[in-house]
Amino acid sequence: MTLGKTGRHLRLLETPRRSRGVVSPAFSMYVFRMRCFRHLRHITRCLPLLLLLATTGTGFATDSCLQDEAPEGAAPIPCVGDVERLQDLYIQPGESDTDARARIELMAQFGRIDATRALAFFYLCGIGGEQDEAKGLELLTYAAEEGFAWAQMDLGILMQMTGNDEESRTEALRWYEAAADNPESTEYLRSAACIAAGTLYEYAGNGQNLDKALVWYEKSGSPDGLFHRAALYAHNPSLDGAAAKAAALFEEAAQQGMRQAFAQLANLAIMRHGEHDAYIRGFAWFTLALETAWSDEKPVLEQELSALRERMSPADIRKGEEFAAAWKNAHPEAFIPQ
Repeated sequence: MTLGKTGRHLRLLETPRRSRGVVSPAFSMYVFRMRCFRHLRHITRCLPLLLLLATTGTGFATDSCLQDEAPEGAAPIPCVGDVERLQDLYIQPGESDTDARARIELMAQFGRIDATRALAFFYLCGIGGEQDEAKGLELLTYAAEEGFAWAQMDLGILMQMTGNDEESRTEALRWYEAAADNPESTEYLRSAACIAAGTLYEYAGNGQNLDKALVWYEKSGSPDGLFHRAALYAHNPSLDGAAAKAAALFEEAAQQGMRQAFAQLANLAIMRHGEHDAYIRGFAWFTLALETAWSDEKPVLEQELSALRERMSPADIRKGEEFAAAWKNAHPEAFIPQ
């Protein structure tokens, strides 16, 4: 009898085993991944990142519900998630962890690749049953190799966070690029994958891959990508025209609602303290940063503004306030709550 895709899926969910001296495909995949990771216990270091991806990926409020866009207010990748968020997303009201795991496993057995990815997190985190990191990794790898974009992103993070050698970085880039180029990726996921690939090129190549990093940041097509391009130029002042490019990109990111760009613009302006309008511009950008900041960020920004006031004349303070007001009037879209 020939096994179809569902049959292959059912077989994959069985425990990998050796039979008559022949290594099963599932077991071969398992051994390959273990070689890449070296020590499986390191997977737990990046589970919080994967949990965030799980909670911003597919949801199972009902068996047919898919929610591929990031929920409103979701933190950017990479960030810290938690098991409670995973449980809230995948476990229905009144359902036990064990029942949820059984339900999702059944969905996976019948070919739901999104359920396979979800089930991987149940195994990785030990929710609703035994924790089995090897099994979770195997399921996640299967989902990624079947072309499921969120699982590809997951594996990129695992490879990056659990290995510090060239092989691990190459694998991470392979999965990030797969997620970024996957036609089924959402805009949110495509942008995150591009930025993850760009970040890996920027920081893993000892400054030799900055051009590639910039390409991936630009490919993201998002305010986050603009911000990362600007930051790369700001952190590498020896690049041709770095300061001007950083300022222009930070301002473009600010215009698109990237609130963190205002403080960066302020810092860039103040670094030009030899110029007459440096403090005026810095004061203006910090004023705009304060207006868009979250409550826990405001005390630091208020201190920066207070320190600048001590160095500025009343006339220069007025010029800073006027610059901030004019910029806000010219770019009202930057102040629309995201």
